[in-house]
Amino acid sequence: MKPMRLYGVTTLAVVSSLLLAACACRSAPPAEQVIKLDLQSGYSPKGCLFGHNSVEFSATIDNNGIGEGTFTRDSNSKKLDEYGEVVVTTTVGPSAAKVTLKERANVNKKMERWRLYEITGHGLQGELFLVVPTKGTSPCRLVHASDGGQSSSVVMESTSR
Repeated sequence: MKPMRLYGVTTLAVVSSLLLAACACRSAPPAEQVIKLDLQSGYSPKGCLFGHNSVEFSATIDNNGIGEGTFTRDSNSKKLDEYGEVVVTTTVGPSAAKVTLKERANVNKKMERWRLYEITGHGLQGELFLVVPTKGTSPCRLVHASDGGQSSSVVMESTSR
């Protein structure tokens, strides 16, 4: 019978590492990255967008820059306390519209820090865009360009914390 040769622990660890690395290279492709947004504006008695006092926006965007969601406009008048919490409100029903989103092509240096999505849907006047930071904790913005060339921007805070 031939004597059996034993390999050292170090050799065994190296071979195991190489086998694990080879398996990792054959892993499944990464799952599709989806962006889920739930956003709301603050309240403005003078109207923050489209003449409404507040807006909410929720959407899901795929890794191709295409998405869909809901844009809700609220015209209710509200009385706020010193913390900005609503204490009295009218009860006019908000109006919601189904919308689609499409990412704009990367056309300038700002696109490295922000993603720009065009929003379209029934009942929206002028052009509406969603600006989303690529990283960090900056808030999103809704930008409205009216038919008359006037633009306005509304800061949108995340409601999913």
